[in-house]
Amino acid sequence: MAQSFELVADGDGLEAWCALFYDVFERVPTGQQVDTLAALASSGTQLTRAQRYRRVLSTFDQQEFKTGFSVRWDERDLQLVPVEGLGVHIDTADVAISVPLAQGIYEKHLIDFFKEHVREGMHVVDAGANIGLYSLLAAKLVGPGGRIWSFEPNSDNARLLLASALLNGLDNVTLHPLALGRERGYTFFTSAVGSNGGVLGQAARSLTHPSCKIVPTARLDDFDIARVDLLKMDVEGAEGLLVQGAGELLARCRPIVTTEFSNEMLTRISGMSGAAFLGLFRGRGYSVAMLDRATHRLVPVSDTDAFAAEFEGTGRIEDLVLRPPGIV
Repeated sequence: MAQSFELVADGDGLEAWCALFYDVFERVPTGQQVDTLAALASSGTQLTRAQRYRRVLSTFDQQEFKTGFSVRWDERDLQLVPVEGLGVHIDTADVAISVPLAQGIYEKHLIDFFKEHVREGMHVVDAGANIGLYSLLAAKLVGPGGRIWSFEPNSDNARLLLASALLNGLDNVTLHPLALGRERGYTFFTSAVGSNGGVLGQAARSLTHPSCKIVPTARLDDFDIARVDLLKMDVEGAEGLLVQGAGELLARCRPIVTTEFSNEMLTRISGMSGAAFLGLFRGRGYSVAMLDRATHRLVPVSDTDAFAAEFEGTGRIEDLVLRPPGIV
C-alpha cells in the first residue's frame, strides 16, 4: 500500500493526502483519519507539496502519531490577520490557534478579560506565549510605560511573536525562548497539534520519542522581574512546576493569575492533582473563579476540592482567574 501511495503523492485527491500521511507517520490512515484527510483534500488545493506536508503535521497530534518528520514555515505560509487593532502573523497550517484566530472565534472570553483588566503601565508575564496573541494584546494595553515578559520554548512560535511585535512597533515585549519550571536545566518538549506543544513525561520514554526536543528551563524566580501585575499561564500541564519555581515572585508581587486548568495534564506533567495545584494559591489567600467561555463572566469557586474533582477522569479544560486578597 505504501508503494501505491507514493505513485499518487503529487495529486490533489484523497489518495494523495493519504500518501502524505503515510510519508509523515509511516502508517496507513484509517477511519476518522481518512475523513480528516478528505477535508484537507477539499480545501488544500493550490498548495505546494511542502505546505501539504505541514497541513498534515499540524492537523494530527504528534504525541499520538509519532514522527520525526518536520517542515518549518516560511513567508509563503503566513497570513496577517487583524486582532483588536493589531496585525498578527499567523501560520495558515496551524489548526490549533491560527485558524480560529483568523475566524475571530479564538478565546474571546480571555481576550475580553485582558481588555477589561490589563491597564496602562501594568507589567505582565505571559508564560506559554505561543504565537504571541496575549503578549501583543497586553503590550498594546499597557502602553509604553508598561512591560511584557514572554516565555515560549517553540522556536517557530517565537519567530511569529517577534515578527508581530516588530510589525506593530511594540518594543515593550521581552522574549525568553525557554520553558518555565521548578528548576533551572532542561526538559523534553514536543509539538502536539498545530502550534501547540508541551513537556513530555518520563525521560526513558521521552528521549526516544521521535519529535522530542531538548529545551532549556528556568524558574520564574531566576529572572530580575521586580513587578508583575498579571501572570498568564498556559503551559499544557506544567503550570504546577511553574508555580513551584515562582514562589518568591508570587509572594512579593501578588499578581492576578490567569491559568489554563486541566486535572489530566497537571497530573501527567506536573505530578500533582488539580486540587493540589489550586491549594498552592488558596494557601496564599487567593480566591478562585472560572472564566465562563459562553458568558465571559467570572464564576466564583468556593470549594476548590469539589471543583477539581469534577475534572478527574476527563479531558476537560477551563480557564481560571486567581486573585490575591483585596482584588475583586
